[in-house]
Amino acid sequence: MFYAVVLVVAPITALVAVTSLRARRPGPLSRVLSWLTAGLLILWLVNAVLLITDYKDADGFVDCSQGDCSALQVFAGLTFGLGSVAFACIAVVALIAAAVHRAAPRGRL
Repeated sequence: MFYAVVLVVAPITALVAVTSLRARRPGPLSRVLSWLTAGLLILWLVNAVLLITDYKDADGFVDCSQGDCSALQVFAGLTFGLGSVAFACIAVVALIAAAVHRAAPRGRL
Protein backbone atom coordinates (compact mmCIF):
# COMPACT_ATOMS: atom_id res chain seq x y z
CA MET A 1 0.00 0.00 0.00
CA PHE A 2 2.81 2.43 0.85
CA TYR A 3 4.45 1.97 -2.55
CA ALA A 4 1.11 2.64 -4.28
CA VAL A 5 0.85 5.95 -2.41
CA VAL A 6 4.40 6.86 -3.46
CA LEU A 7 3.53 6.07 -7.09
CA VAL A 8 0.68 8.57 -6.97
CA VAL A 9 2.30 11.23 -4.77
CA ALA A 10 5.69 11.40 -6.53
CA PRO A 11 4.46 12.73 -9.90
CA ILE A 12 2.03 15.16 -8.25
CA THR A 13 4.77 16.51 -5.99
CA ALA A 14 7.13 16.96 -8.94
CA LEU A 15 4.46 18.76 -10.97
CA VAL A 16 3.61 21.13 -8.11
CA ALA A 17 7.27 21.85 -7.33
CA VAL A 18 8.21 22.52 -10.95
CA THR A 19 5.12 24.68 -11.51
CA SER A 20 5.97 26.68 -8.40
CA LEU A 21 9.57 27.14 -9.51
CA ARG A 22 8.46 28.15 -12.99
CA ALA A 23 6.14 30.81 -11.57
CA ARG A 24 8.76 32.24 -9.19
CA ARG A 25 11.92 31.92 -11.22
CA PRO A 26 11.52 31.45 -14.95
CA GLY A 27 14.78 30.49 -16.53
CA PRO A 28 16.77 27.62 -18.02
CA LEU A 29 16.59 25.43 -14.91
CA SER A 30 12.83 25.67 -14.68
CA ARG A 31 12.49 24.95 -18.42
CA VAL A 32 14.70 21.86 -18.20
CA LEU A 33 12.85 20.57 -15.14
CA SER A 34 9.51 21.23 -16.86
CA TRP A 35 10.54 19.24 -19.94
CA LEU A 36 11.95 16.40 -17.82
CA THR A 37 8.77 16.25 -15.76
CA ALA A 38 6.55 16.32 -18.86
CA GLY A 39 8.54 13.59 -20.61
CA LEU A 40 8.65 11.39 -17.56
CA LEU A 41 4.95 11.94 -16.94
CA ILE A 42 4.15 10.80 -20.50
CA LEU A 43 6.19 7.61 -19.97
CA TRP A 44 4.50 7.17 -16.59
CA LEU A 45 0.99 7.46 -18.07
CA VAL A 46 1.78 5.12 -20.99
CA ASN A 47 3.08 2.60 -18.48
CA ALA A 48 -0.02 2.98 -16.33
CA VAL A 49 -2.26 2.30 -19.34
CA LEU A 50 -0.18 -0.75 -20.25
CA LEU A 51 -0.47 -2.08 -16.72
CA ILE A 52 -4.18 -1.37 -16.32
CA THR A 53 -5.06 -3.01 -19.64
CA ASP A 54 -2.64 -5.90 -18.97
CA TYR A 55 -1.16 -5.45 -22.44
CA LYS A 56 1.11 -8.43 -23.23
CA ASP A 57 1.48 -9.20 -19.51
CA ALA A 58 3.18 -5.87 -18.78
CA ASP A 59 2.46 -6.31 -15.08
CA GLY A 60 4.45 -9.54 -15.13
CA PHE A 61 7.59 -7.64 -14.12
CA VAL A 62 6.63 -8.40 -10.53
CA ASP A 63 6.90 -12.16 -10.85
CA CYS A 64 9.22 -12.84 -13.80
CA SER A 65 12.70 -14.10 -13.11
CA GLN A 66 15.72 -12.19 -14.36
CA GLY A 67 16.27 -14.21 -17.51
CA ASP A 68 12.74 -14.54 -18.85
CA CYS A 69 11.39 -10.97 -18.57
CA SER A 70 10.20 -9.43 -21.83
CA ALA A 71 11.34 -5.96 -22.89
CA LEU A 72 7.89 -4.62 -22.04
CA GLN A 73 8.08 -6.05 -18.53
CA VAL A 74 11.52 -4.52 -18.03
CA PHE A 75 10.19 -1.17 -19.28
CA ALA A 76 7.23 -1.36 -16.90
CA GLY A 77 9.40 -2.22 -13.92
CA LEU A 78 12.01 0.43 -14.63
CA THR A 79 9.42 3.13 -15.30
CA PHE A 80 7.68 2.55 -12.01
CA GLY A 81 10.80 1.82 -9.99
CA LEU A 82 13.12 4.51 -11.30
CA GLY A 83 10.31 6.86 -12.30
CA SER A 84 9.30 7.50 -8.71
CA VAL A 85 12.94 8.17 -7.81
CA ALA A 86 13.31 10.54 -10.78
CA PHE A 87 10.12 12.40 -9.84
CA ALA A 88 11.37 12.75 -6.27
CA CYS A 89 14.75 14.08 -7.48
CA ILE A 90 13.08 16.59 -9.79
CA ALA A 91 10.87 17.77 -6.92
CA VAL A 92 13.84 18.16 -4.57
CA VAL A 93 15.86 20.14 -7.13
CA ALA A 94 12.88 22.39 -7.87
CA LEU A 95 12.19 23.01 -4.19
CA ILE A 96 15.84 23.76 -3.44
CA ALA A 97 16.04 26.15 -6.40
CA ALA A 98 12.88 27.93 -5.26
CA ALA A 99 14.20 28.17 -1.68
CA VAL A 100 17.56 29.54 -2.83
CA HIS A 101 15.76 32.09 -4.98
CA ARG A 102 13.58 33.13 -2.06
CA ALA A 103 16.58 33.46 0.29
CA ALA A 104 18.62 35.53 -2.18
CA PRO A 105 18.77 39.26 -1.39
CA ARG A 106 16.43 41.32 -3.52
CA GLY A 107 18.64 44.39 -3.79
CA ARG A 108 19.95 47.29 -1.80
CA LEU A 109 17.75 49.26 0.53
